[in-house]
Amino acid sequence: MADDLAALADRPGWTVTDRLATYQPTPGGWRADVRPVTQPGRLVARWHVAVVDPNGRAAFVRIASGTAEAARLAEGAVRGRQQ
Repeated sequence: MADDLAALADRPGWTVTDRLATYQPTPGGWRADVRPVTQPGRLVARWHVAVVDPNGRAAFVRIASGTAEAARLAEGAVRGRQQ
C-alpha cells in the first residue's frame, strides 16, 4: 500500500512519508491526510481521507476505493475551502 501512496508524491502540493500522504498546497492552511484503511481478512485496499482545518481539527472524513479517488477527494475538498 505504501507504494500506491508514493505515486502521490509526484503531484504538486503532496508530501508522502511511510503510510501517510498529505495534501497541503498552502503552508498553514487546510490540508488532507490520506492513509490506508486496514481491515483484517479483507483484501481490498481502501483509503481514509481526512480534511483538516488550519487549527488541526478534522472537518470531515471520507473513504476512497483507490489512490486516484483519494487524491481527487483530497484536492477538491482542500481547494474548495481555501477560496
